[in-house]
Amino acid sequence: MQQHSARLPSLFQVFAALGLFLLLAFSFTAKLNLPIQLALYIGWFVVIGLGIRLGHRYKDLEHAATQGISNGLGAVLILLAVGSLVGT
Repeated sequence: MQQHSARLPSLFQVFAALGLFLLLAFSFTAKLNLPIQLALYIGWFVVIGLGIRLGHRYKDLEHAATQGISNGLGAVLILLAVGSLVGT
């Protein structure tokens, strides 16, 4: 079985990806009057590209993203339930 070695990003790579995303978000919303979802979509490709460059497999990145969404979804459901109770 083939072993792959994935590494963590450097601090520079993290700040570069964050800066690029913030630049995309600002330019899409303030300058081009486009919805922020497009900037999020392009930012996703930037992060995936960085992950693949660092040696991660796409399936691992996909699994980590879905795991993160499922972990955070519990809090969203709690907020939805509390909002429903307060709204009635």
